[in-house]
Amino acid sequence: MESRPTEGTSIDIAGDCDVHPRVIGIALKILSIFQVGTVLNAKDAKSAVNAGAKFLMSPAMVKDILDDAQGSEALYIPGVMTPTEILSAHGAGAKIVKVYPVSILGGVRYISALRKPFSHISMIASQGITIDLIGDYIAQGASSVVLSDAIFEKEAMDHRRFNLIHQLSQLAVLRVNEAVKRLEFELPVAYDFSVGPTN
Repeated sequence: MESRPTEGTSIDIAGDCDVHPRVIGIALKILSIFQVGTVLNAKDAKSAVNAGAKFLMSPAMVKDILDDAQGSEALYIPGVMTPTEILSAHGAGAKIVKVYPVSILGGVRYISALRKPFSHISMIASQGITIDLIGDYIAQGASSVVLSDAIFEKEAMDHRRFNLIHQLSQLAVLRVNEAVKRLEFELPVAYDFSVGPTN
């Protein structure tokens, strides 16, 4: 089954969850989904879930977190880099994987190449993605993108320019919605080219 982009958008709160409460408030107000990464152990994962996280991400697959997430309301998305890692994570129970670091591996072209053998596995593109590339990633098969650095710019964070973060968040949501609508419009109609018996 071909995976499709999910409704809504999320922002990845990277690091050790020590993020200014107002920043989290802005993200929740706009996006309604709170996601935490980078989570590297089961203890931090549980703390994030208790804080209200619906998604957890790691740069690699952490088996303890994946095991704990089974049956949980929070979705754990492990990081993968190679085809082998994608298949292994999926086989271990991951419903979605995060391709990281995608820009170093080839960016949009790498996602496009992975989609061919792994069209049944939902993949999130992560690392080095700018807002203007959202459409390209989704068009080439990414179910979603991580935009931490693109939205939580270092200068804006250092100077607590929350209005800028708010504007970038809104722009990201707009670009995602445009990309999803464009993809839905461009999806080909399925035709049956099978040849039946002839008389």
